[in-house]
Amino acid sequence: MERQRWKVFNMNINLGSWIEWVKKNKGATLTVAFIALLLGIVGTAFVIQSRDMERQSWYLLYRAQMLAFQGQTKDAHQIINEIESRYARSKALDFTLLLDATLQAREANWAGSIEKYKAIIERNRVRPLIPMATIGLAKAYEATNALDKAVETYQNFTSAHADHFALPQAYESLARLYEAKGDQSKSKEFLERVRVLYPESIWSRHAEAKLKVFSSQLAP
Repeated sequence: MERQRWKVFNMNINLGSWIEWVKKNKGATLTVAFIALLLGIVGTAFVIQSRDMERQSWYLLYRAQMLAFQGQTKDAHQIINEIESRYARSKALDFTLLLDATLQAREANWAGSIEKYKAIIERNRVRPLIPMATIGLAKAYEATNALDKAVETYQNFTSAHADHFALPQAYESLARLYEAKGDQSKSKEFLERVRVLYPESIWSRHAEAKLKVFSSQLAP
C-alpha cells in the first residue's frame, strides 16, 4: 500500500512539473503541437496519395494489357514506360515488367526481354511471378543461342519449382538444348523423365516420338 502511494505521489509531482513547464513555455508548447499536427496532416496526405497512385498504376496496367491484346503494342509500351518510371514503388510494377518482357519477346527484342525477366527475378517481390520469369528468361537465352545460360536457367527452374505446372516443358526444353549441344545421352535422360513422370500427356507423346528417332538413329 505504501509503495502504491509513493507511485501516485511521484506521478503527481511529474504531472505538476509538466504543467509548470507548459505554463512557462507556452510558445514552445504551441510550436510542438503545431509540428505534431502538421506531421499528422502530411502523413495522412501521404497515405491517401500513395493509395491513389497504387490504384492509378493498376488502372494503367489494365489499359496496357488491353492495348497489347488488341495488337496496339506501341501504345502499350508507352503506358508500360510510364508505370516503370512513375510508379516504381507500386505493387503493379512486377506485373508490368512481366508484360513488358513478354511483349519484347514477342517482338524478338531479346536483350530487352532478358533485362525485364532478370529484373523480376532479382527484385523477388511477387513470388508467383518468379517461375514465369525464369521460364521466360530461359527461352530468351535459347532464342539468342546462349545455350549454356539457357540450360543453367532451366535447371534453376526445375530445382526451385519442382511442383510447377511448367516442369515438363522445362524438361523437354533441357532435352532439346542438350541435343543441340551434342549430348544425346543427357537429352534422352530428360526425355525419359518426361515420359515416365507425365504419361498420357502431350509432353509424354513428344518425348516418346523423339526417343523413337534416337533409337532409329542407333539401328544398324
